[in-house]
Amino acid sequence: MLAFFFARDTSAQAAVAALADEGRVNGSIETAPLSVEGIDGSILALTADDDAHDAIVDICSRLEGRVVADVPEEWTRPRGERRIGG
Repeated sequence: MLAFFFARDTSAQAAVAALADEGRVNGSIETAPLSVEGIDGSILALTADDDAHDAIVDICSRLEGRVVADVPEEWTRPRGERRIGG
């Protein structure tokens, strides 16, 4: 799971469009209004394959996004689905 903060909603929407155009997201992608450190903006949260991680960070960073969460997918699975040790 990745999440980015954008000071402008237009930048968040541009990132959504760019990620969709490049086929970088195969799971869910959401945007919502959020205030970070007193600045109103938008949060963009998504799930994606690990091999797309760097490209997603690059795209969102170029569009003025700041990483606010970077959690491995396996950590977000329900406990019964977690695999420990392979």
